[in-house]
Amino acid sequence: MNVDQVIARFVDETKNRFRPDTPTAGDYSTAFRRFAKTVGLDSFSRKQLTPKRAHKIITDYMATMRPGSKRWILTALQRVWVYGGLGPWPIDIGRDFGRSLPKPQRREAPPDAEVLPFAKALAKEPDAYVRVFVRMMLTYGLRPVDQLGAIRWGNIRYDESGRPYAFVARGVEEGFKTGSPWIAHIPSDLATDLMEWNGKSPNSTPEALILPRMGKHGKIADAMRIHSNRSTEDLWKAYTARHGIRSALTMAHMRHFVKRHRRKVLDPAILAYWSGHDAKSEGGGMSLHYGTNLPVQEVLEEQSREWPEGPIGDLIPVRVLETAEITPQMMNAIREYMKGGSDSELTTVFGEARKKATPFVRP
Repeated sequence: MNVDQVIARFVDETKNRFRPDTPTAGDYSTAFRRFAKTVGLDSFSRKQLTPKRAHKIITDYMATMRPGSKRWILTALQRVWVYGGLGPWPIDIGRDFGRSLPKPQRREAPPDAEVLPFAKALAKEPDAYVRVFVRMMLTYGLRPVDQLGAIRWGNIRYDESGRPYAFVARGVEEGFKTGSPWIAHIPSDLATDLMEWNGKSPNSTPEALILPRMGKHGKIADAMRIHSNRSTEDLWKAYTARHGIRSALTMAHMRHFVKRHRRKVLDPAILAYWSGHDAKSEGGGMSLHYGTNLPVQEVLEEQSREWPEGPIGDLIPVRVLETAEITPQMMNAIREYMKGGSDSELTTVFGEARKKATPFVRP
């Protein structure tokens, strides 16, 4: 039995099954190679590998695996076994494992207190690339490879002053996993980080990736190379280690965090666009599907009005400080407005003050 040939055939047979920018085929191949080495698969001929013997080899091997890993390992072995040309898969999950395989567990949305250190560390992060990566993860909860890693400079829309104000990306055109469109307002801090990174990026043409793959030492060897799961995990871990964040939270946890927060402020159709989800599935069936193919500008206007600073703004609320630009009259007007005062009174005071500076600072 030539294990290398089996794996090579598996890779060839599945070249159109898995996305080329994901490590699935490689991970499955590694798992199978580890299995083959442990059981001495290369010592068997195909004639010797009868269904009964193959069944025993696999079940004995699986008995040594951790319960939490068994389901994934079985899937990996099955894919390589079948597509690698070893014949029918000899395992029957129900018969051979019953209920011993733990069901996949859904992650719970982490509490704000656990996410807060990640957000606060952004103020101390010196690298604009890393700030964009982490801030976008905390703001939109995107999948790190086929969404965040696939976004291009041409997906950004700019206002008249040249400042980024929105992302608009067609999922199918950009190669997102689900093909759903992504339409999202850009909070002010993220816009600032994007402008800084744009000036430093090795390639900021419209077709270039905003966040091309970055190596462990902060180097970008190929400005058009997309991230892998491993490279985004390395980047995330390096950020937490650099800022002394002792947490087991992963990027997947941030997806749940963002979703929990946006449920509180956005219409289901609008929140679907925020993270590039399908509006029909996000809302629970066809009842929400009708009338959700909304104009881009309508989506952006509601997002910017209802959630201008996104989930990071929920974690670190904007504070207004009295300065030379923020007069006592303006502060009083803000206080009255927060107590339930009218919009017109606030508008009048601010209009008279002719505010020219941006007084918003974070603690």
